[in-house]
Amino acid sequence: MQKINKINQYLLEKYPMVWNTRIVWMLLASAVLHIFFFIVGYISHADPVSLQKMNVKDDYFREGMIFIHLIISVLMMVGWLIMMFKNNAFKNFYPSSKGKLFLQFVQYFI
Repeated sequence: MQKINKINQYLLEKYPMVWNTRIVWMLLASAVLHIFFFIVGYISHADPVSLQKMNVKDDYFREGMIFIHLIISVLMMVGWLIMMFKNNAFKNFYPSSKGKLFLQFVQYFI
């Protein structure tokens, strides 16, 4: 926990826009989640016999795993938006230049 606070403090002092968007933590969490999804998919087809069936590519949709992945992804996005809007620059009327606004848009787009 102390390491996380140290990283947050560093980002706040050196890169406040990156800290405000929480993009570092969101990218880290999404990378871990995607690795987990990959492992689940790999384990589900680890048996070579399961790959010899017709319509193997539809297993992901037929078994309902896509809905679990979508729900987790949407919950992550909502949590990120809630955390991000706590320090919203527009809500508090912070002065910012056009370049900062564009860079913030690029970070949101990622």
